[in-house]
This record gives sequence, structure tokens and C-alpha cells, in this order.
Amino acid sequence: MICKIAFLMAFMITFSGLEALVLTQEKTLTSTLRQNVQIKCTTDNSGYIISCYFGGGTKLTVTDARPPSPPELVLLAPSQALSSGDRATVVCLAQGFYPDGATLSWSEGGKDVAGTDFQTGQSQRQSDGTFSLSSVLTVQPQRWRSGHTYTCQLSHSALSRPLSKSVAHGQCS
Repeated sequence: MICKIAFLMAFMITFSGLEALVLTQEKTLTSTLRQNVQIKCTTDNSGYIISCYFGGGTKLTVTDARPPSPPELVLLAPSQALSSGDRATVVCLAQGFYPDGATLSWSEGGKDVAGTDFQTGQSQRQSDGTFSLSSVLTVQPQRWRSGHTYTCQLSHSALSRPLSKSVAHGQCS
């Protein structure tokens, strides 16, 4: 069965880093019963223009006028006064970035750290519209005291190259 229906379409679209946007457009759509209509979205290399195509080729372009903001990277090292039963916790914080989409990774002595040794949260939108993201690396005290350097690396579209900060056992108080 083929149906031809004239109706008012309303879309509520939420893109990462943008406020919800409600679009309404009177449209005629022809489709068969139980046919899915797909919306396909893409971004350009800069990540600031999102184009979406739906139905028979209708194009939706959303442009964000906010300029990109590169993140700051903060590394918090564990206390030097660890007892033998404690675990050493190193925290890496990326803050003040826009658009969303930062990536944090860890290395120990130049070798990548497995994902089971650290946990990275979801990015959080701040009141000023920028984002923050944190990652926590937890290691045994003897590993921390081994003299290895622990490095947090941050990648983001507003950076020309990744940022990194490092810390080792004797470098902090």
C-alpha cells in the first residue's frame, strides 16, 4: 500500500555542543506503510557545519557561529605519602574546550597504558558553553615509585597537535 500524506513535520534535533533546535516545515512525503525515513548527517573537516539530508534529498545545514576553543590540560599527581596499601591515582583534566570531542589517553614510560588501568568519564558541558573531560589513572604504589613517567595526552579539533603533561614520583609534593 502506498500512502501520500501532506503534513507538518517538526524535528527536534540535538547536536553535540549545540542547543536543541526545533525545525518545522510543511512537506509532502510519499512512502509505503512501515517504511523508515532516514536522516543522514555529516560534518566537514573543521567540525563546525553539520549537513543533514532527509526524505528525498532535503538538505538541512546548521552553522555554529561560536569559534573553536582549545582545551587546557591539568595533571594532578598523587600524594608522595602513600602507604603500601594505597593505590596511586593520577588525574588528568581537559577543560575549556569547544566543540565537544576531546580524547584523553595515557602512557607509562613511553608505552601506552591499557584501558583497564584508567577510566575516562563523559565530557561535561560547563555553564559558559565549553566542555570538560577527566580521566583517572590508578596504579600500585610500587609502580608509582618505580621512577616511570606517566603522561596524559589530549587530542582535540581546535589543537594543531596534541597536548601532553607528564609526572613522575619525585616531581611533585
